Amino acid sequence: MRRLILLSSFLNKKVLIEGHLLKNDRGRYELCGREFTSGSLIDVWREDPVIKDGGYYISSRIEHRGGDYYCVDMPYIKLDGLKARYMAAS
Repeated sequence: MRRLILLSSFLNKKVLIEGHLLKNDRGRYELCGREFTSGSLIDVWREDPVIKDGGYYISSRIEHRGGDYYCVDMPYIKLDGLKARYMAAS
């Protein structure tokens, strides 16, 4: 039951910003002017050619290590240019 409540809460969130992450002059990543730093929650696009739309979003968190930021759930993926979206807090 708790999983259904959490899923319902996630599905009812509104997408505020969607686009591609870019590294700004401060060395941080942003999406349409919204800056993300350690602990920021964001949905990132995971490519999957098997899926009709070519991939899907996964909810993750941005953290910093070794002089740059990374996505916790896809630490091997370069953030610059990555398709992402930011959703309203529940």
